[in-house]
Amino acid sequence: MLNERSVGLLAASLSLSTALTLFGGISRADATGTTRIQHRDSDVTDYRHTRFTIDNHALSLTSPDGKAKLTIALIGCVKTGELHTCQPGGAEYRKNGAVRAVNITSGTLYFNPTGEKLPLSLSSTQVPPHGVILTIHTARGTYLSATGKIDGLK
Repeated sequence: MLNERSVGLLAASLSLSTALTLFGGISRADATGTTRIQHRDSDVTDYRHTRFTIDNHALSLTSPDGKAKLTIALIGCVKTGELHTCQPGGAEYRKNGAVRAVNITSGTLYFNPTGEKLPLSLSSTQVPPHGVILTIHTARGTYLSATGKIDGLK
């Protein structure tokens, strides 16, 4: 029997066909970057050397010590010029063997498959070569932003 979480993850999985089209030649890619988490109580935690992985049409952020991992499904991807823009779908957080669903209320992920910096529209921000920039907001009031390079987006 399907519960609400299963239905949501199934819907996110079905929507990943768009990401498959955009990232068809990429099966797995790894690199590192920086992740910033602002909690509901305004406490901020920065993680340098976060590992960025694209695998099975999802972006995973793994903590520097390898003990925590956030996996975000990539859905609704579109390509504008050379820049790919995706919405976050279902997400899960794994730490010390425990798994928790993450309810993302909004967010955007930008992927740059080129060897040059690409500007975001109407912004001074640039997506690094072979890189990703993402921001998400969760139902628990947490904001997450991350920037990193993903080897293999070539």
